[in-house]
Formats: sequence, C-alpha cells, structure tokens
Amino acid sequence: ILVQAQIPVGAKVLANLHVPLAINTDKYDRSVAFSVKATKAGLHHYVITVPEAEGEKNVANNRKDLFVEVIEEKKNILIVSAAPHPDINAIKEALSGLESYKVTVLPADAMPASLAPYNVIIAHGLPSLRNRIGQQLMDAHKPVWFVLTPQTDISGLNNCRVGEGCIIAAGSVVPEHTVVPPRTLWAGVPAKLRRELGDKDRALILEYAQNYLDYVDIYLNEGLEPPK
Repeated sequence: ILVQAQIPVGAKVLANLHVPLAINTDKYDRSVAFSVKATKAGLHHYVITVPEAEGEKNVANNRKDLFVEVIEEKKNILIVSAAPHPDINAIKEALSGLESYKVTVLPADAMPASLAPYNVIIAHGLPSLRNRIGQQLMDAHKPVWFVLTPQTDISGLNNCRVGEGCIIAAGSVVPEHTVVPPRTLWAGVPAKLRRELGDKDRALILEYAQNYLDYVDIYLNEGLEPPK
C-alpha cells in the first residue's frame, strides 16, 4: 500500500510524503519522520492530511492540525524566590524542557538590579517581609507570575496595610491601598470588613494553630509526612 501525506499551508503544499506500507495485522502502528523549513518567526499552523484509501470506513483520523511556534531567540525567564522550595525546581524542570526558554533561578538576595534581560519573571514567595521587592518587579514592566507562599507579604503586592491579628478569608481580593484595622475579619471580592474579632476569636485561632502543631508531632512520631 502506498500512502500519500500532504502538509499544506494556505495555497501551498509544504511537503508530499509517499510512504509504502505493508499492513498485515489489524493493530498496525508506524512513525514517519519529516522536517519542514521555517521561513519566519511566529505561530505556524500546519495540517497533515492523508487521502482516503479505497474501502476505508473511518476517515476521522486522516487529518491532524499542528501548531508550532518558531522563535528567533530564546526567551529568558527568571525565577526568584524568598526561600528554597521543591516547587521551584519543579517549575524550572518543566520550563527547561522547552528549547525556546532559558531559565535562571536566583534567591531574592541575589536578584539583579536590572530586570531588562528577562522576558518573564516568576516570583516565588515574594515580596516578603525580608525582601520587599514588589515595587521593583512592578517598575520593570515585565510579565510577573506571583506564586504565593507563607513567606509572601500580601500587603507588598498592592500597598495594603494589614493590622495585627486580622483574618483575610480565603479567596478574598483586598483592593489597593486598603487599611485593614487590627483584629478584624475581612472577606469578599472586593474584600470588606465583616466584623471585629474578640478575645474568644483570638483564643480559638491559637487553639487551632496549636492543634496543627500537635498533629505534626503525631505524624512525625509515626513516620508519616505532616499534612500540607
């Protein structure tokens, strides 16, 4: 059997492949390698088609659409972190597997004064109370992916001031320049003051915190990983 595959782009056909096949089983598989020359940078849409064979009943897989990004140079990605974390290596490994990316990992203390060489910045746990670099990241006018961790100083992201003993409910969005008074509960999108927190609330929070520390001891004593 001679199979002809075409790779058209617009009115042109980039490649015509004539592949002889000797199919002697109903479970047949074969890989065919080919290459096409990229004439310009950008996202290219390729279509691979195989003509319908005589007597072929299923032609749903006779066409395949492919999208290939052609770049002129690698994109520089900076991963800067507040503290060591396994997520950082995972992100680096995922990005490094793509030839179009060059990944640099630095601690916040070693972040360069100029971020001009980088196309994208990933800030892990930043800004933090120790490394208040939120304004520097904003001034760079670069795409920034903020990965929030317990070290992240949320107020450093939008110039908010959060008082001591406050609770910001999960999923809430605190508007820029908001002043959150001490011992208050805020929730919603946008976040709003819901009520004040009294001594009983504070005691309950501390009790929950102590319970978690006790759970950690129990898991460690049993040789298990503590819950995250």
